[in-house]
Amino acid sequence: MAGAISLLRGDVRCRALLSGLKSAVAKTLLSMADLRYRALAEIRKQPGCSNVQGIAISRVSDQHAENNWSLCVSSAGTADANTAAHAALHVQSVLRRDYDLMPD
Repeated sequence: MAGAISLLRGDVRCRALLSGLKSAVAKTLLSMADLRYRALAEIRKQPGCSNVQGIAISRVSDQHAENNWSLCVSSAGTADANTAAHAALHVQSVLRRDYDLMPD
């Protein structure tokens, strides 16, 4: 039983270290135009979203936020608006892992 508790403690410590590493990994800085281009291209790859016409990217100014941008669909085109919004949330979560906006 003591071995199991020791292993559990080690697992918790390992997860804590790994979660710290995630935030320490540097992200690539992109201009607003580059991020918009990448995000729209990725949204259009999602099922039912090839006709999405426009997105809006907003800068997040809260210094305590994990990410400095957010996005939403501004024009779904002929795509279903709910499908496009769901795709935007998915793409946002994926791109936020690797990209931050360049400072103004």
